[in-house]
Amino acid sequence: MFAVAILYINIISISSQCIPNQNCPYLQGNCVGNTCVCSYGYKTYFTQQGAEPIFCNYKQTNKWIPFFLEFFLPTIGLFYIGRYFHAFIKLAVFIPLVWSGKEVSCLWGTLFFLFYFVDLFLLAFGVYSDGYGIPLV
Repeated sequence: MFAVAILYINIISISSQCIPNQNCPYLQGNCVGNTCVCSYGYKTYFTQQGAEPIFCNYKQTNKWIPFFLEFFLPTIGLFYIGRYFHAFIKLAVFIPLVWSGKEVSCLWGTLFFLFYFVDLFLLAFGVYSDGYGIPLV
């Protein structure tokens, strides 16, 4: 009974009514009934728990910007979308490629270009999300 009451309170605090131009910004979303439907390129990202939510407050990153950054400057596209751990791993493979001898270069080069082409493919098809977990557009 107590758990049901807590769940009901949480649902009421999360779901608030859609009020145009207040918690559903103009050109970022439209109120349909009691819900705010986000326009293309916007998502709702809750920053503070317990605060009154503002819907459609996060502009999604275009997938082609990190794709071309990654294409021309490897690992920079991953830094751009906030995938820092992935970018540092790729950079750790790239650095030995530049300063290694001939025997090791073949192994590191193959590994780096495998990472490189997989990342380009995943960026082009929008599989990656940004650092906040919001999908790319």
